Amino acid sequence: KHIYWTRGNSKAPTTNTKFHPSAPSAEVEMASYALMSYLHFSPNHAGRIVMWLIRQRNSFGGFASTQDTLVALDALSQFAASAYSRDSTDLKVKVMFKNTAKPSSVDFSVSEGENNTRFLLQSTPIPTLPSTLHISATGKGCALVQANVRYNTPVRSYVKGEKIHFSLKISVKPYQYGPDKCHYRTLDIKVSQSFISVSIRDMPSSSALKIDVRGVAFERSGPQKVCTCNFRGISVSCGMI
Repeated sequence: KHIYWTRGNSKAPTTNTKFHPSAPSAEVEMASYALMSYLHFSPNHAGRIVMWLIRQRNSFGGFASTQDTLVALDALSQFAASAYSRDSTDLKVKVMFKNTAKPSSVDFSVSEGENNTRFLLQSTPIPTLPSTLHISATGKGCALVQANVRYNTPVRSYVKGEKIHFSLKISVKPYQYGPDKCHYRTLDIKVSQSFISVSIRDMPSSSALKIDVRGVAFERSGPQKVCTCNFRGISVSCGMI
């Protein structure tokens, strides 16, 4: 079993999200500091903490935030140094793709010597998805195997009558430019926005509510064109950029 620590008020990660559930940053840091302590005082149980930590990584090798990524990678680096054997590493790793039309396999070699691949990242694409992977290794040494799946989700269509918080539509219309010496180009971006107000707090009928709108400005002095040779200009006018 894996070894990890959670806070008393910590909630279990939800599984109905678009992303793979992972532990909060604070718990990743807790396990990382604990791993560094175990490496000094009880290294025999460090591997069980490592197995939990690497399950929290994303496909790029990092974690949820910058801070927990720094601490976790520091702890994993110390574990890698302690797990390194003075004996020569010589591993043969076989990855088999089971439930495909034509079952296939890929062999990896992790070894030292003339063809040193101990620090080399080796990868192979998965032929079809979904697929069942069977991984086996023979020899001596330590290696990390990670499977990444990346996918896109379709944009949810708007249902008539559904309440929306904000919608933004941008239409781009390029201007035609003449054969002048400067060859500048202008581009008008017309932004049409709409929103539906959302009640954040119930207000009594006798209460007064004041709303200040700041940070919105339009240029009304007419189009301004920036023209420099071999430079693309931008036209600015009322309600347009």
